[in-house]
Amino acid sequence: MKTYYKKIVMPLAVVLIGLGMTSCKKYLDQSPQASIDAAQAFKNFRNFQGFTEELYGAVPVITAIGSHNNWNFGEDEYWQPNENRMLAYSIDRGDYRAWETQVFGSWFKNGGSASSSDRGQKGNLYGLSWYAIRKANIGLANLDLLTDATQEEKNLIAGQLYFFRGWFHFMLMQYWGGLPYIDVVLPADESPRRPRLNYQQTAEKAAADLRMAADLLPIDWDQTQAGKTTAGNNERRINKIMALAFLGKNLLLAGSPLMNEESTGSATYNEDYCKRAADVFAEALKLVETTQRYELVPFANYSQLFYNPNNGPIPGFVTINGRRVYEAIFMENPVDATVNRFRWNQINDYRPPTLIPSGLKAYPTANYVNYYGMKNGLPITDPESGFNSEYPWRDRDPRFYHDIMIDGEKAVNNAGLVGNNEFRQYASLYTGGLYRADPSTPGASATQGVFTGYMLTKFFPRILNDW
Repeated sequence: MKTYYKKIVMPLAVVLIGLGMTSCKKYLDQSPQASIDAAQAFKNFRNFQGFTEELYGAVPVITAIGSHNNWNFGEDEYWQPNENRMLAYSIDRGDYRAWETQVFGSWFKNGGSASSSDRGQKGNLYGLSWYAIRKANIGLANLDLLTDATQEEKNLIAGQLYFFRGWFHFMLMQYWGGLPYIDVVLPADESPRRPRLNYQQTAEKAAADLRMAADLLPIDWDQTQAGKTTAGNNERRINKIMALAFLGKNLLLAGSPLMNEESTGSATYNEDYCKRAADVFAEALKLVETTQRYELVPFANYSQLFYNPNNGPIPGFVTINGRRVYEAIFMENPVDATVNRFRWNQINDYRPPTLIPSGLKAYPTANYVNYYGMKNGLPITDPESGFNSEYPWRDRDPRFYHDIMIDGEKAVNNAGLVGNNEFRQYASLYTGGLYRADPSTPGASATQGVFTGYMLTKFFPRILNDW
């Protein structure tokens, strides 16, 4: 038995162990992805569209950033004092870099993921833009591998890639000015050395990509053969009107005095760029009017564009008689945080602490209110308008009565939601009124009260039952 073990079993075991080590070594020497052909991602429309889909995930989320809905940076709204998340407050203190740091926070950080659902990651404009530009360039460099596809499918893929390359450059340009325009796949093992262009030079390259996208893309994906498999879910897919809209905006900004001065030294409007922008906008408007792919919603439904009481879809459209009416041409990522936060910001920020203590309080200024003219269409400064300063709210533009709440108007239906205090149901905006400052409200302060004397109701229904 010992002889059998030594002569047969032991040598066989050694051979088997040796073979196992050799096999293991060869397996570990090969990367798990090494056997996957990279061309598989581009061989047909389904695969290539899967590759392209991530570009939509890289679209930054703006409405859910830490500064809430801080969009009006001029004289039209006044945010609560000493709130350092507000850009207007930082600018007043001379902090012109606030847009890059405390105000927008993670919007400009490096890192982030296009596949993340976190609003902090989705707010990463800088990192996601460069990531998406490289991905678009990789796709464009491999268009010739898309052989198992119809011409329509090839156009859809190429149109999206050209759009996103131009669009992400355009997004970066708005904050950093002229850039190196990256239109090739940069080698990963080399330090990039591309010249920085001035603003108008960068805008021209973005314009070329956006024009190419507009020429390749359809107006409505649902009307294409390739789009029928996802019919009803194509609203956010890039189309011809989107490409034309951003092409026009890109040219218009390039023609502004600020960008013209940076590019040519002349702080005047560049008429050529402005005329080109007007021609593109006219092209887009003609398509909108003839197809009704996008529409202005009826005035009665206007607030629904911004506010959804059920934390539903992100703003941009309303449903009327079972039909979706889209007014927003391009919509941001519908990540979970956006859906909820946008709705709550509308309630909290524009309602006084007497009703809702939380939020970053913002109220329209008298300058903003005075921009609303009379129902005859004339501005209140026109002697023929009929404006009477003793009765300033009489015969005003209908939009005024929708957008601005004035003293004495009902703001809450159910008195039980405001501590059974009927006085809190009505806007007391006179000096010393409850809405101006109510120290008895927990967490409220005079700096949060309606310090301008006006309330904004543009973005949500005038009467809310939310506490």
